[in-house]
Amino acid sequence: MPAKTSPSAWRQFRRRWRVLRRRSPRERWVIGIAASLLLAVSVSLLWWQRPWTLNDVSSSSLVDLQPQDTAASLLFSADQSNRLFRSLSTEADWLKALPPDFLEPLIDQARDRLAIWLPSSQPQILGLGAGQLQPAIALELTQPEPLLDRLKTLERQQQWRVEQRSGQSLVGRLGDRYSLLLLRNRYLVLSESDATLRRLLAAYLGERTLTQSADYRRLCNSAPAAELRLYFDWPVLQTASSQAGEAWGLPAVAQAVCADFATQPEGIQVLGKALTNPDGETRPPARTRRPRQELRSLVPAETVLWFESVDLGQLWQTISGGPIAAQLPSGQQFDRDFESLTGTQLQRDWLSWSQGSYAIGVVQNPDTATQTQFRAGLILLAHVSNRRQAEQSWQRLDQHLQKTGQLKVVTQAGATLWQLPDGRSIARHGWLPNNVSFLAVAAGTSLNLPPQGDSASLANTPTATLTGDGPNDRLILKLTQLRQLGLLPLPKLLQDRLQPFDQLHLQWQAAQAGVTPFELWLTLPPAEPAEPNDSATRDN
Repeated sequence: MPAKTSPSAWRQFRRRWRVLRRRSPRERWVIGIAASLLLAVSVSLLWWQRPWTLNDVSSSSLVDLQPQDTAASLLFSADQSNRLFRSLSTEADWLKALPPDFLEPLIDQARDRLAIWLPSSQPQILGLGAGQLQPAIALELTQPEPLLDRLKTLERQQQWRVEQRSGQSLVGRLGDRYSLLLLRNRYLVLSESDATLRRLLAAYLGERTLTQSADYRRLCNSAPAAELRLYFDWPVLQTASSQAGEAWGLPAVAQAVCADFATQPEGIQVLGKALTNPDGETRPPARTRRPRQELRSLVPAETVLWFESVDLGQLWQTISGGPIAAQLPSGQQFDRDFESLTGTQLQRDWLSWSQGSYAIGVVQNPDTATQTQFRAGLILLAHVSNRRQAEQSWQRLDQHLQKTGQLKVVTQAGATLWQLPDGRSIARHGWLPNNVSFLAVAAGTSLNLPPQGDSASLANTPTATLTGDGPNDRLILKLTQLRQLGLLPLPKLLQDRLQPFDQLHLQWQAAQAGVTPFELWLTLPPAEPAEPNDSATRDN
């Protein structure tokens, strides 16, 4: 029979209920919040302390340990990435409290290795703290015996205790800081958070696994490369970092990215896909064919930054809808300011005839001995759809500059020079083959376009063919020269990581079903020629 409530207990409950009802609505609200928080904490403690589901019959692999809300992960494949994973584990602050020589022998004999970052499972409480990324590492062991022997030693030293065991799986605490999970004597998972391990285990057992999501399959639909696979979900990553007070301030160029890294003689090659449109809608095709090789062959090899795409109007829409727009006057005010400054209208006089290929380049002055006033210059190229309309636009701009006295306008050798009042040329515009209009500023003013004689063009440099030719958008950064000029347009954290590399080449194709394929190269500095061996020729 069910136990009866004693009359005294019932009277006590009714008395307290009457006291509570006599309180003001605000007091009842405060008491209700306090009770709810107490209940939430109690449930959380019970959830964390519940028995682990270790009777695993899953056929999942290491990559299936990733939950759907994974912020970022690095999958290191066997043999090729021992040094890289060891470097990562050495630099990670959260792993530095591990017992000495705990990870080293396990890394050497692991088949695959996974580093993963999850958003905190703890909800953000207003005014009391912020969420952050919680890291974990996982190893697929080929021989569990070294780990089991090491744990027995640590257990005798009271640095390891088993909390639960089931067959060939166990979970426990390593020291005062780490939770350790071993699945089927095969998968070792290590984290600072017990809750993080539970989320990884749930994914491994098939609950809300990242590898089951449609977006992940669209991006990572093949076996990983032989060395390293990177995956990140940009909104999850950015939200977690901003909640932790470490917002990176980078634009969200993609929703998610999956990329495979491989080491080549020239440097590092990255092949990947970016989810640029989660709804899967394909943008309308470009209205004109993109003559990519033509534009790169028109500029000198001293070009240190190169961005090539199609349709300047689309670029302007991106700028006006992005973070830069906050620094610009809005709407009609911008149109009035632009017309007042140039005597032309942006849409009517410029964007209307520039739907074809265009490029923006930064050139380094090749002759600093005679032209020390400009160390670098700018080059703009645009393949025009209506040359007559474009010529009229340039004429209107020249007349406005001449009329207002901002610059002197001089026609010379088939081009138009803009000069400062002291006679120094500051810019030059004109025409190149195949209806390509150009504007060269500062150090670019004195360059020959296209390069003449034996002078190499950007298309003929040794690294120009790494990403191939074809109708693709393209970005080239010659990192060494840009560092020398102080013009490297990247956050400092990224600059530091790119310090060993000489050049960056990126090309991407038009999106198909919301997915944009891309290829990235990070090239090493060219090898210095070997010095002659003096000892070999000394006696000759």
